[in-house]
Amino acid sequence: MTAVPATGRRERLAFAAAVAMLLLVALALRLAGASAAFSGGELVTLDGDSLYHLHRMRLIADQFPGVPWIDPLIAWPAGAPIPWAAGFDLLGAVLILLGRAVGGPAGGDLWVAALCPLLGVAVVAAAVELALALGPAGPGRWPGALAAGILAAVLPQDVASSRYGLIDHHVAEALSMILLARWALAVLPPWGLETVRRRLFHELAGGVIAGGAMLVFTGSPLYVALVVPLLLGAALLRQRPALLGSGGPGLLLGAALASLAAAPAVAAHGRTFAFGFPSWLQPLLLAVAGLAVCAVVAVGARVAPGWRRVAAVVAIVLSLVALAALVLPQGAGQAVAGLREWILKADPWLRGIDEFQSPLAYPGGPLAGLRRYFGVAELLAPLLLPLAWWSIRAASSARANGFLWLASALAGLTVLQMRFGRVFTPLLAVAAGLALAWVAARLRPAGRLAPLAPLIASLALFDPTVRAALGTARDPIPNAMVEAARELRGRPAGPNPGVMTPWDMALGIGSRAVPSAARTVGSNRASEAIRGASGA
Repeated sequence: MTAVPATGRRERLAFAAAVAMLLLVALALRLAGASAAFSGGELVTLDGDSLYHLHRMRLIADQFPGVPWIDPLIAWPAGAPIPWAAGFDLLGAVLILLGRAVGGPAGGDLWVAALCPLLGVAVVAAAVELALALGPAGPGRWPGALAAGILAAVLPQDVASSRYGLIDHHVAEALSMILLARWALAVLPPWGLETVRRRLFHELAGGVIAGGAMLVFTGSPLYVALVVPLLLGAALLRQRPALLGSGGPGLLLGAALASLAAAPAVAAHGRTFAFGFPSWLQPLLLAVAGLAVCAVVAVGARVAPGWRRVAAVVAIVLSLVALAALVLPQGAGQAVAGLREWILKADPWLRGIDEFQSPLAYPGGPLAGLRRYFGVAELLAPLLLPLAWWSIRAASSARANGFLWLASALAGLTVLQMRFGRVFTPLLAVAAGLALAWVAARLRPAGRLAPLAPLIASLALFDPTVRAALGTARDPIPNAMVEAARELRGRPAGPNPGVMTPWDMALGIGSRAVPSAARTVGSNRASEAIRGASGA
């Protein structure tokens, strides 16, 4: 897909300058309220999950280039396997090491606290690029891309997942999804991967994006599954599809990279296939997807487009899934368990976590829940998505259908669990930007009002929900857990003092007291606070 508007040099320079300014503003918004993360002169992250990420990043930095997979602070004192993928924490550990090299321990904290804001800016840039690539040629193309970037910069969920002092992988999740979307949409007509060099680059990029997604989040096979229908559809549409450039080899490369990353984790925790741990399950699912795309390409080279090709493709995909289930029943069982326990919330513990709730179940009512997380843009989504589809359709009906599928699927997942809203919001911003530009360009036949789209998008700043998400108010920290951690840290070692933790914080080991000589507790969330507040 072409990523440069078909305009003159002056317009391109003006657009580049506007995007650069937008990215600086997006970074500034995410740095707002940074002092709240340094309560008492030391880094205390904005929530408990971030505290554990910080703890693990410090562990990796201390053992670099090794990545520990057993943490004594989980199920103290013997320790337990760390269930989370290591990619995000490894990236944070690199920043800690760089910061320490420049400014000592305080420098490490300053640098790593900026990780999520930087990734958030990358999400904004990716939203601009995706909108630019999808937008039809004409006066509304660059205003639509700029409007999409403005909304990606200010929508509450985008800001909330990338604020300074928040150190959590969700913003990396969102970046993975929008990059996967951009990569998969590129295979749909009108095709722009006609040279061998471009097709090879496309496969290499797909391998890095898909494999990288597995490294930052073990649930990323779900996001790959959303883009696979686009790859299969492209192979169905082409008269004679080519293997290189189809996306199949890229997924297989991603599976190989994910396998390399999973090997040390499997050796440490012993779970060969597990949806909740880095294991061989994620590479397996990625490999099945890649093989399915490759098989469809092989069929397309021999069967003309039509119902026979469609029937052959359906048979191949079902056969591959069935074969994988028969050969590796444990993997199939874990894949089904992941859908039941994680997506459908059959697990009773997950059902009680805030981010797994539906925004429609918000105490203030469904509309209040949607507005809290997405601002007014989410309330307009039923209108914006069809308008965005119509706008993209002017350039490519296949890409319009593909984008509508991805946005609608993520919207449905968001209604099921608000955690998916972090991944859906960038695509919502793209849809809103394209829709605004399409409407503005048609207010007059010459399209002279198309530049109104970014101005209209900027009105989101007047939404109280958006302004509240920008970090202008000081966060209510230190909280009680952080205060308890500081109190324990200041006490001399004694024979019995400790912290009582409920079972859900202790990952099932029950309530217990842990000697203060360890300066920790035998739990997950409580130990996060101890470690994070201590700066250890």
